[in-house]
Amino acid sequence: MMIRKTVPLLLLAGALLAFAQKSQAQTNLLPVSFNAICTSSNSTGLLQEVVRGNNLIDDCAVEHGLSNIDHLKLVFNTTNFTVQVVDTNGVALCTSLVFPGGLTFTNSPTNSMQIASNATQIVFQRDVLFETNLTASGVISGFASWKGTNMSSFKLNSTLLFTEPAAGTNSPEICRAILTVGGGHEGDNDGDEHHGPGNQGDNGKHLGPQNPHNPHGH
Repeated sequence: MMIRKTVPLLLLAGALLAFAQKSQAQTNLLPVSFNAICTSSNSTGLLQEVVRGNNLIDDCAVEHGLSNIDHLKLVFNTTNFTVQVVDTNGVALCTSLVFPGGLTFTNSPTNSMQIASNATQIVFQRDVLFETNLTASGVISGFASWKGTNMSSFKLNSTLLFTEPAAGTNSPEICRAILTVGGGHEGDNDGDEHHGPGNQGDNGKHLGPQNPHNPHGH
């Protein structure tokens, strides 16, 4: 599946954007965990695919014709509220997920708890643009928090409900995903520890690229 090439975006809530602008260079790119289960159907019945963060990295590598992907990683960009694949220099090669529009609520600056802990909290529900899709195909809902300009304290927990276009003889996919940043979950991807064709790191659930039903196969 082709992946959206990265483009400049100004999509983040004002509070989070102000926080990122105060941080040092590259500290706005944080390791992220992405785990999705997508269901489609064809003449044989229902089909299920597990999509991990590593699969998004693989898709980006194919898009750029890269065979060595050890230097690539999946990150959450707090500046523009996107999930990106970056190289070791923090340069974005692909933007896998974009979350524009929607609503974002921020705790009041006069909140006594915020003054005491110097913490900011946001609750959000935003649209989902997956890979090359230019039209929103779902929603992401969740919350995030951080303390002052301390990026290491940033945490985000969210649930995504979205669809993917039909692939081959398969119907469109209905996907449910969990996306987290911080809290010790980033980059774990539920044991999916290696990339490449026929990945079996998903306890037998992931349909490898050899399987024509897998829209993430190449």
